[in-house]
Amino acid sequence: MDAMTGMLLWAAEALTLAFLLIAAWLHNRSHTVMGLWGLGFACHGIGVCLVGLRGIIPDFASIVLGNELILLGIACWGLGVCVYDGLKARVWLLVPALLYPIVVCLPQIYPYFWLRSALIQWASAAGYLILAYLLLTGQRPVPYVRRVFALVACCQSLIMINMGVQVLVSKPVAFAQMPNLLMSSVGNIICLVAGLMLGARMLMVKSEERLERAAVTDPLTGVLNRRGFLQRFDIVRQHVASQRTQLALILFDLDNFKQINDQSGHMTGDRVLAEFCATAQSCIGLRGEFGRMGGEEFACVVPIGSRAEAVGLAEAIRLTFMRQQIATEQGTLLSATASAGIAIAGGPIPIILDEMLSRADKALYFAKNAGRNRTALHDGLNISCVTNQRGEDARSGKPLQLNTAISLSHRTAGAQ
Repeated sequence: MDAMTGMLLWAAEALTLAFLLIAAWLHNRSHTVMGLWGLGFACHGIGVCLVGLRGIIPDFASIVLGNELILLGIACWGLGVCVYDGLKARVWLLVPALLYPIVVCLPQIYPYFWLRSALIQWASAAGYLILAYLLLTGQRPVPYVRRVFALVACCQSLIMINMGVQVLVSKPVAFAQMPNLLMSSVGNIICLVAGLMLGARMLMVKSEERLERAAVTDPLTGVLNRRGFLQRFDIVRQHVASQRTQLALILFDLDNFKQINDQSGHMTGDRVLAEFCATAQSCIGLRGEFGRMGGEEFACVVPIGSRAEAVGLAEAIRLTFMRQQIATEQGTLLSATASAGIAIAGGPIPIILDEMLSRADKALYFAKNAGRNRTALHDGLNISCVTNQRGEDARSGKPLQLNTAISLSHRTAGAQ
């Protein structure tokens, strides 16, 4: 098999992969990584094809344009890795592709086949090393499949560095005189196939992660669903047990939500739900977990240092939400309220999920029966409203001091 045949077979393989990946991207435009990797294989395949047609097509198209497309293909693969990791595109991905046409056109290099060949080998090697770097630094810890993928990219780079050195030593004047060209081509094809298989595995892992997130996420509000919240509860419970602190479970229920849906429309109801979730997440921060238990009922689990801290957090969410103005489908503004029920465990009270849910649920409906838009606490024995609708202490009528609880909440979140 001569050099031209080998390159054309290599190009056909790359273009076939490009077709499959781009077709998958066109079917689902959210799979940007597939589109970029498909574009990379397309550039790579066309570039190799142009190089293989040397002597049939103009030299500039084969020497400069063909090799430039190969380098752009490698850059597209690196860009796909950046998108996969949710990172901004790295400008230095394009350095080999930008420098190659400038350097190869220098009068000291362009007339000599062996210098041009060494240059494209080393420029490609640099591109593959950049790809390996992105694979090893984009995630921590580095998954096994990415380490193997980076190893394949490094092997590809070593093949090209070795070829560049051999070209400098032997100084060939045509493809037919290139040293070990067949072995190098076979190595390139093997690395190409291995890279594709590992890339496909990365995409499968990403899809699995997306499905796992969808299984524990409420599609309307983007917060945890009941299943996801209960899973996270166990994680927080273990953390609290190791720290020997207390745990608060707060249940929220939006007041008169059915009336909002009936009078203002379900779209407005969805906005109310989304606004409450945004408010709650802003108040909770990174310290605890928040989720939608179903309908208009939500839950928060958070480690606390005192009962006052749990009450302060519940009131911060309730009062902030009460002051929000939400646009309706009719173009008017409305405000909504929520009631809260708190259950606290830890210390002498064992942290048992079902019991905490039951106590918090009883406290919630105690707040509802007391007039809604207030917070009630179940201390393990008794239930009482701790605040009224204005956020004042239910016993003394004095404004509840929320600053200490909220600032403590933020300090704890920052420390985690």
